Amino acid sequence: MKFLVISMFLILFLSACIDKNTSENKKNVLQNKVICIDPGHGGTAGVDSFRVGKNGEREEWINLRVSLILAKKLEQEGAKVLLTRTKDVQVPLIERAKLAKNNNADVFISVHHNGVPNDTIVNFPTVYFHAYASKNQASVQLAKILGKYLNEYLFNNKAPLAIVSDHMIYPDGGTTVLRNTYGIPAVIGEASYFTNPEEEQKLKDSTYNEKEADAYVKALQDFFNVKHLPVYAKDILNPIEKLPVDTFNQKSEDLFNWLGNYHKALKLYRQKKFDAAADLFWKSALFFPDSYVAGECHYYLSKIYAEKNPELAEKEKRRYEEFYVKP
Repeated sequence: MKFLVISMFLILFLSACIDKNTSENKKNVLQNKVICIDPGHGGTAGVDSFRVGKNGEREEWINLRVSLILAKKLEQEGAKVLLTRTKDVQVPLIERAKLAKNNNADVFISVHHNGVPNDTIVNFPTVYFHAYASKNQASVQLAKILGKYLNEYLFNNKAPLAIVSDHMIYPDGGTTVLRNTYGIPAVIGEASYFTNPEEEQKLKDSTYNEKEADAYVKALQDFFNVKHLPVYAKDILNPIEKLPVDTFNQKSEDLFNWLGNYHKALKLYRQKKFDAAADLFWKSALFFPDSYVAGECHYYLSKIYAEKNPELAEKEKRRYEEFYVKP
């Protein structure tokens, strides 16, 4: 009996030590990590008429508020924080990337909020990684974790989520900040849409900004608490052909119908009306290439072309696999 009591005591003692150590490890996982936070845009109120909501709130102001709150929280966790800007000023994109590279940042986070012309309904989180998913695995890993927490903290897990390569919005080479920080786990987080008036009102509230910052902190804690996947050299000898049209020059009413076109296409596909389905899948994917259904559009296009145009089918398959990631 005495042996049993001693054994139980040891088990409880060791269990308490393990729980304490685990808690301390999670708490200190950001200790001494170099994290570069990039509040997107800045100082463009006089020249940029797009990045402003219906009620006058500019994206660059929101980005900065969230980033300053985030920086303070990360410093409290023991991280070394690099901010690409601390005021509403323009900073060259290449200089933002250099700050991270020159200081051997462990992670680069560019804080943004999204917008879409002539659509006040759209609102969901998007996280971009650079180049190909199979090569930039660490950034995809971070993107998935961040997307998960943005959805949880801001949308109660009720929103769709898009995790997309930056080649889908800048097909010639991706975004400058992600292209020039390649090798570092790096993402652009677009937490929500400032062009949605209800969301814009929330984004004016510092309490709501803090919730978003908390999502970033939680994502970074989780990211640094697991083994990181690799980042391989980019596949420059086997590039994926960019989409055939300039998305931003399309008619706004076509952009507005991106979701309706997808659902119509899906119905036609199931009815085996493949040509009509392909036309609508293309419209949806081209007019909103970073939507949460665009990847599915390319997936179904690869299936439609599999027999009659294997070369095009393979292009669509690679686009779906490399530029879109399921949450």
